[in-house]
Amino acid sequence: MLPRLFGWDAGRMDLALAQVAVPLLILQSTYLNTDRVRIPLQPGVTTPWFELIRQHVPTAQIEIVSGAGHFPMLEAPAAVTQIMATFIATVAP
Repeated sequence: MLPRLFGWDAGRMDLALAQVAVPLLILQSTYLNTDRVRIPLQPGVTTPWFELIRQHVPTAQIEIVSGAGHFPMLEAPAAVTQIMATFIATVAP
């Protein structure tokens, strides 16, 4: 199933991102590298996924939740909530 999911991303993500017309917040804490090993992300690091987002949605806000694993909303809920609240405050009417 995972290869099929990656295949969907590879085949359709450009089109999907090109259609984004609303403020976009990307929250990420880890990255699956080319060896399919999940590694933690640090602020300032970029990934091919981030670059794809920046290419198609240059106004997207990308935030890294440091020190959390694959489920930052469970492992660092206060940090995730703060990032989301700040983002919402900047885009809410």
